[in-house]
Amino acid sequence: MVPRRAMVAIKNRGRSCWFLVPVALAALLGCTPPGPRAMLEGQRLLDAGKYPEALERLTLATTLLPSNAPAWNYLGLACHRSGEAARAAQAYQRALMLNRDLFEAHYNLGCLWLEQGKPELAKPEFIACTMSHGDEPDAWLKLGSAQYRLGEVSLAEESFQKV
Repeated sequence: MVPRRAMVAIKNRGRSCWFLVPVALAALLGCTPPGPRAMLEGQRLLDAGKYPEALERLTLATTLLPSNAPAWNYLGLACHRSGEAARAAQAYQRALMLNRDLFEAHYNLGCLWLEQGKPELAKPEFIACTMSHGDEPDAWLKLGSAQYRLGEVSLAEESFQKV
């Protein structure tokens, strides 16, 4: 049996280490190369809804990491949310040139095309999503929406049923 005093010391030791977590994260970010650091900061800013700042950091990330498909996808998302549709489409397409199987870029580009009233461009993006992630209900829902807007009612119904 462990004496009560020893258990308190063990509990307190565990609590005293929690302050090291932020310090360790800061040290890791400080040691991260500039390209990945810019991408991580851009993602954080996107999550916080700070789109202009995210756009700046993600532009830097794609300059430093020109062959990184996720960085281009995040840049597209920042442009998309900032209302820069043409630039967003270019960034998503660049991500897909680098990684044809990047589900997120297909999905985001499809959403952009739907928002722009271009279901004929959105449809192939959502087909790519459903082919690679057949269990993703959002992709089927968006595919059904594109098909419906194109007047393909029976195909849209099939897609909606898969949701």
